[in-house]
Amino acid sequence: MAPVPDDIPEYDRSDWRHWVDADGDCQDARQEVLVEESLVSVTFETDRGCRVATGQWYGAFTGVYTGDPGDLDIDHLVPLKNAHLSGGWRWDAEMREEYANDMSDPDHLIANRRGQPEQRDQRSGDRQTWTTGASTPRTGRK
Repeated sequence: MAPVPDDIPEYDRSDWRHWVDADGDCQDARQEVLVEESLVSVTFETDRGCRVATGQWYGAFTGVYTGDPGDLDIDHLVPLKNAHLSGGWRWDAEMREEYANDMSDPDHLIANRRGQPEQRDQRSGDRQTWTTGASTPRTGRK
């Protein structure tokens, strides 16, 4: 692994605007991941369908099932801090926002038990360094 230069700006999670509604359908990226990864049809808080109320999710890195979206964080496969240290610090705000909300790769954003993302921000983006319970990552994505 290449050393991280000493002269790059310090990582600040708030520089990576996430959970935006990029496609204008009232569901931000977090809600869209919850919909995609639920193992059953989700229900919404209102008829408008903006916020997920219930579903069933499998925490691929904890091995825990939950039906409450409030129990979940949405992880970035390559944590934001890792992306920052790997060159993302050079990106403008728009590029950081695109990365933080990218839905084009089904493995980029992953629903997982609350508390895991911040812990992983200190580690490598390699799944094997932070898989904590499940032997095989599984999601409900097609």
